[in-house]
Amino acid sequence: MTDHLADTYFEDANLKQSKTSAGGFRLGMKTILRGIREAFGTGDAETLVAAASITPTKSLVLLDNSSTGASLATIALSLPDGHFLALGCTTSDPAKRVTLVHTGSGSGKVNLLGDLDAPLDHVEQLYLLRRAGSLWTEVGREGRSSIIVASYAGTWATPAARTGAQYFLARDLCVVEGVIENPAGISAPSTIFSLAPMFRPAQTQFFVKCTEGADQNQRDPFGVEIQTGGDVRYVPIAGKTYTAGRDVVLTTMAFRVGN
Repeated sequence: MTDHLADTYFEDANLKQSKTSAGGFRLGMKTILRGIREAFGTGDAETLVAAASITPTKSLVLLDNSSTGASLATIALSLPDGHFLALGCTTSDPAKRVTLVHTGSGSGKVNLLGDLDAPLDHVEQLYLLRRAGSLWTEVGREGRSSIIVASYAGTWATPAARTGAQYFLARDLCVVEGVIENPAGISAPSTIFSLAPMFRPAQTQFFVKCTEGADQNQRDPFGVEIQTGGDVRYVPIAGKTYTAGRDVVLTTMAFRVGN
């Protein structure tokens, strides 16, 4: 880290001293510029090493995830205690996700909101951490993760010309949406797909939605149950059996992940 200049470095009383000569003035300005770069970053990316750790030298670090996904489990205590650190990434791609690992204790480890690992895979995302002793603690996050297209269970599928089931993280909220269908009638709860671990709720969530058919005036209610283990399930309600081929519209559902 840059050594800070004394508050009196550029005061009139020091103008005649050697430290404010041309060389001393340049040194002072370079010191100021280094401090600015450390505080706000220079746009340079930092590649994660095999040990899943980084050694930040400034307050803004863009993790280079352009080649492959990785995990970040340790952040060196290279910034002063109480210092803030903002983490972003260089590429928007869920296949090249950087997983921020929640540990909660240990030197250089990270304590994340919700006590849950977090994805970093979109250029709009930013995680703000603060060094508290030997631990990095998350104080906030902005933006959203890349969209993950759901991998269906059983015979669930995406209707023609519709956007299928998908989900992403907006701050610490998981958002699920899309349209699905099934070629068979359903009279019992049926798993549609499963959420990845970083997108799961701490408590089971339940939403009430409606199916759509050729007749837009005929809509049957159904439930969507999102379990703590990640399963997203279609649940018949009010004695209504799902009619084969009818669109199941998962209008936006949002819930907090982790604890």
